[in-house]
Amino acid sequence: MTDLVWLVVVVALVAGLYVAADRARTIAVVQLGPGRVRVLRGRLAAGPLREVEDVVLRMKLGGGRMVLRRDGERAEVRLDRGIDPRAEQQLRNVIGRFHARQLR
Repeated sequence: MTDLVWLVVVVALVAGLYVAADRARTIAVVQLGPGRVRVLRGRLAAGPLREVEDVVLRMKLGGGRMVLRRDGERAEVRLDRGIDPRAEQQLRNVIGRFHARQLR
């Protein structure tokens, strides 16, 4: 029984470390709403934020979520499924113009 308790504790610690490391890599979580953009977690500099808003308005996105994670000196962009592929590529292009440190 005590072996099971220790196993549960170790698994919980590993899971906690994984979540903490993942959050440390996360630059921002952005809600792409109809006609507006809202940063839910983290920070996004004014320049990239304005460009993301421009894409959302031009492409008339109805909603979705974009997660920006640090990947070396660049940012990795993850978008919800169902976002128009053209808008997805434009958002990747916007974020790809900036180094990860310029996004904050």
